[in-house]
Amino acid sequence: MATTNYSAAGLKEPEDHAGVLCETLSGLAGGTIAAPVNASREFFVEHMAPWMGRLFRDLERANFADFYARVGVLGRTLVDIEIEALALPA
Repeated sequence: MATTNYSAAGLKEPEDHAGVLCETLSGLAGGTIAAPVNASREFFVEHMAPWMGRLFRDLERANFADFYARVGVLGRTLVDIEIEALALPA
């Protein structure tokens, strides 16, 4: 996991917060952040599932920047897949 110095003062936009959450989830899922077995699942459910889909849907409608619209499509798709996977029987 890349080490990035995020100061509280620098995290003013939802996109910044989303980036930190995605990086943290990556570390939990990939094992670079030591945590219990279900930590990535619990982290996603608690901190990402409630609002990240809405953020990515908003980015999809970003008429000002084609790049962010594409990021929105990808992010929303990944969040939707993860939510559906969590609903599957264990």
